[in-house]
Amino acid sequence: ERERERESEREREKRARLRTLRRWTSRIAMAASHHRADVDVVPQLQALYAANARLFYDTAAPSTSRPPEMREQVSFIGHALQAARHARASGDREAEVASLLHDVGWIIEHRPGHDADVLTSHDKRVQLAKHDTLGANYLRDLGFPERVAKLVEGHVRAKRYLCYKEADYEAKLSAASTFTLQHQGGRMTAEEAQAFEADPDFQLQCDMRRWDEAAKEADDDATAEQLVARMAAFSDTLAACLDSALFEPRPQFDAKKIVTAEMRRQLKEDGYVVLKRAQWLTAHEAHALAAFAEDAKTDAHAFLSMEVVRASADVDADVAATRTVCARAENVRHCPTKRVGPRLLAGDRLKSICKELRQWKADATIFKDKINYKYPGGSGGYFAHQDAYFKLWRTEDGKAMAGGMLGEEDVCVCMMAVDAADEANGCPEIAPGLHKLGWAGIGLPSEDQGARKQVFESEYGTVVEELQNPHTKQTLSMAIVAAKHACAPDRAGLKRKEPAGDAQEQAGDAVLDPSAIKYKPLRMGTGDVLIYGNFMPHRSAPNTHESRPRRALFAIYAPRDAFPSPKDSVLRVRLPRHSTEQASWHT
Repeated sequence: ERERERESEREREKRARLRTLRRWTSRIAMAASHHRADVDVVPQLQALYAANARLFYDTAAPSTSRPPEMREQVSFIGHALQAARHARASGDREAEVASLLHDVGWIIEHRPGHDADVLTSHDKRVQLAKHDTLGANYLRDLGFPERVAKLVEGHVRAKRYLCYKEADYEAKLSAASTFTLQHQGGRMTAEEAQAFEADPDFQLQCDMRRWDEAAKEADDDATAEQLVARMAAFSDTLAACLDSALFEPRPQFDAKKIVTAEMRRQLKEDGYVVLKRAQWLTAHEAHALAAFAEDAKTDAHAFLSMEVVRASADVDADVAATRTVCARAENVRHCPTKRVGPRLLAGDRLKSICKELRQWKADATIFKDKINYKYPGGSGGYFAHQDAYFKLWRTEDGKAMAGGMLGEEDVCVCMMAVDAADEANGCPEIAPGLHKLGWAGIGLPSEDQGARKQVFESEYGTVVEELQNPHTKQTLSMAIVAAKHACAPDRAGLKRKEPAGDAQEQAGDAVLDPSAIKYKPLRMGTGDVLIYGNFMPHRSAPNTHESRPRRALFAIYAPRDAFPSPKDSVLRVRLPRHSTEQASWHT
């Protein structure tokens, strides 16, 4: 009778702990296994583990989803923490992180489009047997170093190797490990073992397997909250490991694999293409863009353009009703924050994607970079315009001279969404198909544009000083050249070179009324990149959202052979967002 009472007491305690766990996990704001690029990766991982804090608590836990024959007498977090403690003695940070996360594949959900080549069965047990590959791919997408992902895969390879190498090793495996072994490829062949032994981390992977086996001591009396707190102690280690891999070359981001024939066709026919974040950035890299955008405003090399924003359209523009915010930062590629400048903007990842999209023979080079800031409450907004970049060279006396205009396919403008963008916060709007018009003068000031025309001198040859470096107080002089305005078509009607296609249903085939152009808003997620050419008409509205910013990082690339000499650079026009702001051609 006393034994039955003790058993009942244990059951009551167990149910109380499970209720506590449910209350705890209900407070987790994000979905456990679906990461977001606008949220830091480390808190997401902590939430994922917190949601499974008592997974596999004991063999009688009614809420466990693990098949009975695959249960262990240790909680999921308990096992991870024990493995990481064993790894810490090695002094290898990546091995410690890999040991902590080696079984993450158990608790992530199937991600459609990501794991189709791994999951060949709908049997949950078979899927769990592939947890090494599922977990490694998940960690790659989050942004952990490739070596961490390989070590996570390696703890199963080491199991297969040891079954081959040691005669009694397989007999010592638990029932769960024995079951999963048959779905993980079984013991290695001699050829597989020889190849595995040639791996530089061969011994470390075998050590990780030993640590895995030693990390199955029954849990202590720690509560779910205490286990999660122990997991949180690894936050700095995880963050440092993620930062070490920012914008490093990655096998999954090979431009030849990313760029498809359909993308090339869309860029040629529609004039633009959008790459989703997961196609070219890890989640941690996308999240790093926000820190870079804010730090770039204080970088010693940056030049800033400020904007006065009225508090309300119904309030007179007096001092009390306005605020000054940063509208644009130029020359930000030197900012070192999160390696975005030197590794992403000036690095090879975007350059190789542009080269593959355009099929340039020469390598791509970056000739302009900037960040456009649209803060909540009415900031930002750009009139419809075409970029139309020029070649430029400098004479011996330093005078800027305009050469020919770069062609549509000589330019890739890459607009990276630092924040998710939609109509509320001023997402980009484009006119699909109208890039085929070539330089149509869209956006140049004309007789009917009143105040905007006043900022241009009659000869369009003045130099306007607009951007200022906040550290040196120097201004960036930007030459306004006459060539672009002189070659613009008659403003009474823009002559089409060819029909713009079904994307633009304009009245008449010979003349295009600029005011009748239909613009398509493009909603973008954090880390998505919009790529278009030299003549795509585009615009964006002010950010009218109450709380969400809309920042966009731009990098503009061209093939190296588009410039006759290393001194060449490019000029383009920028039109004012408001009638009180100066407009300019600028380098």
